[in-house]
Amino acid sequence: GTTADVKVALMEIHNIGPCKLFDTAGYDEEGKLGQKKLQKTHNIVKESDLVIIVIDKQAGSDEVNENEVIQLAKKRQKNVLIIQNVRDNSPIEISTYKGLPSLQINLNNKSNYTKVIEFIQTHGIQKKKPAVPLLPQHVLGPDKTVFLNIPMDAETPGGRLLRPQSKCQEFCLSNFTSTFAYRMDLVKGRSKNSKVREAEKKRFQDAIERIKPSIVITDSQAMDLVGRWVTPDKFPNVQLTTFSIMMINQMTDGQLPRFIKGLETLKTIKSNDKILISEACNHDRLTDICEDIGTKQIPDKLKKKFGNSIVIDHAFGREFPYDKLREYSLVVHCGGCMIDKQKMCARLDDCIENNIPITNYGLLLTYLNSPKALKRVTKPFAN
Repeated sequence: GTTADVKVALMEIHNIGPCKLFDTAGYDEEGKLGQKKLQKTHNIVKESDLVIIVIDKQAGSDEVNENEVIQLAKKRQKNVLIIQNVRDNSPIEISTYKGLPSLQINLNNKSNYTKVIEFIQTHGIQKKKPAVPLLPQHVLGPDKTVFLNIPMDAETPGGRLLRPQSKCQEFCLSNFTSTFAYRMDLVKGRSKNSKVREAEKKRFQDAIERIKPSIVITDSQAMDLVGRWVTPDKFPNVQLTTFSIMMINQMTDGQLPRFIKGLETLKTIKSNDKILISEACNHDRLTDICEDIGTKQIPDKLKKKFGNSIVIDHAFGREFPYDKLREYSLVVHCGGCMIDKQKMCARLDDCIENNIPITNYGLLLTYLNSPKALKRVTKPFAN
């Protein structure tokens, strides 16, 4: 049969490591269905590190679509290999095809599979750039403690922490750094009763005084409180950021400045402008019993600032409207913890290519809730 949807397989390849393999449709089908398949192939090219184009040497291929795929891969700085599949006993040959490394081989012969792996190992693997750490070195160490502010609500899953929180704890422990997990009561902190509000503030600040952390990392939705309660005057030696900012910096290989720059668009937003809120996870949103950050808190704050005439769209899970980005004046993205780095970078690159500003949940909520704290939450990641 033919491949219509993208097939995904996970496997370990010796000398390469754990890999996610995508098998896409061919690009030689005509008509609307063929175009849909080609677009899916383009999207997967954007999300890959290595693109392997398999050609039937006897039948040939669609030159126009083939060149599109190759040019897209090169534009996105992907490594590209060609495998020319033959159906006879033609010799196994390594050469070049359109200036790219090419392997001529009979893929129907299972004994040739090791030759394919060797070809990929030799010609397809780029040297990896040093990974951007989750947190900077200056807040880590055996003599330091990272303070994690984790307000829990109805959407908090039972039996585990959210991925950014658990990932941060693991990273800190791997770097011999202690962590202190704290649960802030947002209801009390936002209470109209000043005694209740001040008591929650004191509990929080007393914990920081006691722990003396190198940095406080908070859930973005608590920045309206944390931005005012963790100030340079009160805690001059304590840095501040959010889980979402921490994640997006690592997930995009340190491209946090692009998301900061995206905030400048807020100065020019006008009536009827469209804003896309993109969230990588697809959890059950309990908006009737808690203020979901993507569907309730951020939209409410944007409409309070710009009026109800602005249009807010959502993209949840693994889907991202690549083909409709130019409709939007701004994209607001979560930390991206539930997708892989390649997919997150592909989304960022699409925004850049379409000249669409993009910012992040943590940055936006900090800007809207506590503008003075914006420099503080980004300072830990400054070069």
